[in-house]
Amino acid sequence: MTPPAFTCSMAVSASGHSLLALLLDAHPQLTHPGDTILSAHLFESANCACGKRHAECEFWARMTTWEGYVYLRDHLRRGPLKTLYSLPVLFPLQRAGLVVHPGLRRYARTLLAYPERVQELTGAQAVIYGRKRLADLLLPLATRATVRILHFTKHPIAQAISFSRRKARAGQTPADFAREWRFYNRRVLQAARLGPDTGYLHIRYEDLCLRPEETLTAVCAFLGVAFHPDMLRPGAQRPSHVIGARSLVGAPGQPFPGIRPPDLSFADLPSAEQEIVWRIAGGLAAGLGYPRAY
Repeated sequence: MTPPAFTCSMAVSASGHSLLALLLDAHPQLTHPGDTILSAHLFESANCACGKRHAECEFWARMTTWEGYVYLRDHLRRGPLKTLYSLPVLFPLQRAGLVVHPGLRRYARTLLAYPERVQELTGAQAVIYGRKRLADLLLPLATRATVRILHFTKHPIAQAISFSRRKARAGQTPADFAREWRFYNRRVLQAARLGPDTGYLHIRYEDLCLRPEETLTAVCAFLGVAFHPDMLRPGAQRPSHVIGARSLVGAPGQPFPGIRPPDLSFADLPSAEQEIVWRIAGGLAAGLGYPRAY
């Protein structure tokens, strides 16, 4: 029996990925728990879309008592191995590393078992793994597992605006934001070409907000299910256990605020800084279907 494909959604942080997770998780045959492996310092402060704190949610309580969850959380977080498994151009070395390094083999086995554990708890037909580290995409590919990639992006200028609003990025410049956007998304595209059977679908945040049903219908077709109207009203029919952006998950018990239209004016970033971002990221952005301005 052929094992199910490892399905993951890849996105730069602050790109609207939590919205995608909420909408997909609302489908009765799908589960997307959001940013699925939390660092230890987030356990008490993160909110679950079910209306409870992460630490109080029964679903996450069962997940975090699984030893594999703790292993994925605490291993391959930093150091040379994480760097090695973040660069698709080193794919031959990544495959060789799995042969000689038992710790990497254990990590890969645990990573591929994560969706199975979620399926046991939810009964979903398909699980979308939402951790956005490049290493957690390249390792399954290195094991020759069948992989499906949902590649989620936001316009690089809008992405720079989102980054600039985060206190943790106060010391960074628009050029830094553009390079990060280019680095990450270029490598997702490179990774998608590594496996002959790898499925790939690009989703733009702007399309998801402006044409949600059309965009989600395409995603569902890629995942092998039919579009379901519950996707447009997450949490209405069954509790969701997405961990994600506070602007969507909010305080415990706060309802889903709805799909909001994106700001396509980019007015929050001075035009000179917009030009810097586009000069660095515009080539790749155009290849992903983005215009310089809407």
